[in-house]
Amino acid sequence: MNELEKIREWGLLPSTRREISLLTFSIIARSYVFLLQKEIGFSYRGIGAIGNREYFQSLINNQETEKEMSKVISSLNLEKVFERAQDLFTYSQLLRRRSISEEASEKAFNIIVHSYLNYLVSLGIYNCFWRYLGNSTKNKLLSEKEIKTISSQRDQVAAVYMEMEKELGLITENVGKKNNFNGKLLLSSTFNEIQEYLAKNKFDLPVNELGKRKKRYFYLCSKEEEKVITNSRTIDRINRELFSKKENVTSLKGATAHPGRVKGIVYNRLKNKKKMPEGAVLVTSMTHPNDVPLIGKCSAIVTDEGGILCHAAIIAREMNKPCIIGTKIGTKVLKEGSLVEVNATEGTVKLIKNGPHPRSIPQIISRKRIPLRNRNKL
Repeated sequence: MNELEKIREWGLLPSTRREISLLTFSIIARSYVFLLQKEIGFSYRGIGAIGNREYFQSLINNQETEKEMSKVISSLNLEKVFERAQDLFTYSQLLRRRSISEEASEKAFNIIVHSYLNYLVSLGIYNCFWRYLGNSTKNKLLSEKEIKTISSQRDQVAAVYMEMEKELGLITENVGKKNNFNGKLLLSSTFNEIQEYLAKNKFDLPVNELGKRKKRYFYLCSKEEEKVITNSRTIDRINRELFSKKENVTSLKGATAHPGRVKGIVYNRLKNKKKMPEGAVLVTSMTHPNDVPLIGKCSAIVTDEGGILCHAAIIAREMNKPCIIGTKIGTKVLKEGSLVEVNATEGTVKLIKNGPHPRSIPQIISRKRIPLRNRNKL
C-alpha cells in the first residue's frame, strides 16, 4: 500500500499547522499513536505531516477521534484523567528544568526529548477532548464544569509549547557545537532516530538525507511503521490530493466563536511577517497564548483550525473580538491587504475586494457586547 492509499484508508486530512520541527512532530506521533491508549483507552491509528524546516501541516482523522472518544468517554473517570494529565505536565516541566541546568551534553538532549514526550502526552489528552467537542457543546457527554476544566487546563499546558520548542533548538545547537556538526540537523531527525544516536553514543548523521528533509518532507507514523519521505514527486502527488488550489473563492464559512460584524483589511499571518497594522482582520491557522498583543490590535479573528476550546475562541470571548474558527482554507484564499467583511454572528467571511487595499481602518458594523462576568462562559 503506497502513501496516498494509506492517507485515504486512514481518512487523514489537513489539521493543524505549526512552526515547529520534524523531531517535535515525531514525538507528537509517538504520543498519539502509542501512548494515549494507556491514558484514555484510545490511540490514533496513524497520523502524518507535510513540512520543512520552518513548519509542518499535520494530517489527522478528526472525525475518527470524535467517534472513538464518544465510545470511551462514558467509561472514563474524568477527574483521574485530568489529574493524570496535570501530573504528566508537571513532570515534563521538572525534566525541562533539569535539561536547562545540565551543560551542553547528550544527557541534556535526552532529558529535553523525554520532557517533550511527557508534555505532548498531557497535551494530547486535552486535544482528544477538544476534537470530541468540536465547535459545539450540544449533545456531548460532558458537563459545563468538565468543559471549563478542560478549557482552562489545556490553555495552561499549551502556553509553554513554543518555549519548549525554543529550548529544544538551543540544546541541539549546543550538542552540535560540542560534537563538531550542525546541531540543527537533529531537528530534522525523528524520535526513534534520536534514540538510536543516543544508544550508540555517536551522532552518525545521514547529513544528505537530513538536508533534504529541511527543504521538504512527508512523514507518516502508525503502530506498524514510521516513514519519512523526501522524494519530490511523491510529495507533489500528496499535495495535489490534499491541498488542491481553491480558485475564485469569494466567501468562507466557519464556526462562530464570538459574534460581531466587521469590515477590515486582511493581515494574513502565514504570508506576512511584518508588523500588523492597527485594526486589521487577523487571518491565521490558529492563535497561541503569546499572540495576545497581536489579537489586542486586530478588529476580528479568522482561523483555519479550532474548536470551542481553542485559544482563539477563548481569547476572542475574553477580549470581545468577532471571531470565526475552522474555515480550513482562510490563510490560503484570503490575500494580504484584501478588504473583507467578517460576519462572526453568521460564521461567514465575504471578500469585498482583493488586496492590497489602501484603507487600514476597520469599520465596525456591529459587535455584540458581552458583560465581563459572562465572557468566559462557553
